[in-house]
Amino acid sequence: MENSPNNSLISESSSPISERVESHAILMKGDIAKHTQGRYEEFQDITQIFEKLIDDFIGFAEIKITSKVRPFVEIPITELMAYIGKLQNTCVLMYCPRTNKYRTLDKKWILSKMYIYLRSHTSADLKKVQDKEKNMKPLADFNN
Repeated sequence: MENSPNNSLISESSSPISERVESHAILMKGDIAKHTQGRYEEFQDITQIFEKLIDDFIGFAEIKITSKVRPFVEIPITELMAYIGKLQNTCVLMYCPRTNKYRTLDKKWILSKMYIYLRSHTSADLKKVQDKEKNMKPLADFNN
């Protein structure tokens, strides 16, 4: 039985998951309307989860693009946080390569990290915009 093909395949494919996956996160999200239903989605990074939650909120709240010149969306943060707060049975499973296990992160953790993510994202964008404006040259010189 030691030399059977099944045993050799199992031993070759039984490498630890840490060798195959560097970072992995699963978003388990319940439905707002139907408490018994939900879904899960896999991501490579926690920031992808935040972007997915923002995209879901934009679709849920039917937020429109406000400018045709520069397409952007203004998202009311309190409404976004309330939307995430209303999601039933929502959590993140984050893979930890050190322990080779998934760690469960609850909705409170998601809300606090989402707030930090949004703060860092908006301040970085603000700095980029300020740097661009600072380095812009005027199109015409009206002083002469």
